[in-house]
Amino acid sequence: MEIIELKTKTIDEFIDLTDKVKELIKDSNISEGIVHIQSLHTTTSVVVIENEDPDLLADFFDFWNDTIKKGGWKHDKKCPRVNAHAHIKSAIMNPGVSVPFKDGELVLGRYQGICFVEFDGPQTRRVAITIK
Repeated sequence: MEIIELKTKTIDEFIDLTDKVKELIKDSNISEGIVHIQSLHTTTSVVVIENEDPDLLADFFDFWNDTIKKGGWKHDKKCPRVNAHAHIKSAIMNPGVSVPFKDGELVLGRYQGICFVEFDGPQTRRVAITIK
C-alpha cells in the first residue's frame, strides 16, 4: 500500500489521480488485478468521473452545493469548520473506488479518470492506494 499526500487549494476541488495510479501500477510489476483508491478523511471522496471537461466538474460542485447547503446542521454548532455539509456529501459519495487493471493498464472508459474530491478545503489530505 502507498499513501500519498495532497494539498488542496480551495473549498471544493477535484484532483486528478489517474496518472499517479498508473505510475504506481507500473512500479508494482503486477500486470493484472485491482487497484483500490481510498481517501483517509471524512469530508472527501474518490470518484471515477469524466475528467476532460472542466464545466462538468463545475456542474458537479454546483449540484452538491445546491442540494446540501452549508450551515445550520447540528454538527456545525460543535465544529468551528462548519463542515457538516462536507461530511454528508462524502458519506453519500463514498470515500473510495476500486478499478481493475489488465496488462499494467487501468480498465477505464474513454473519458473516465480517477479523481480525489475535496468538500472542505483547503487542507493537507492523504489517500491510500492498494494494488492487488
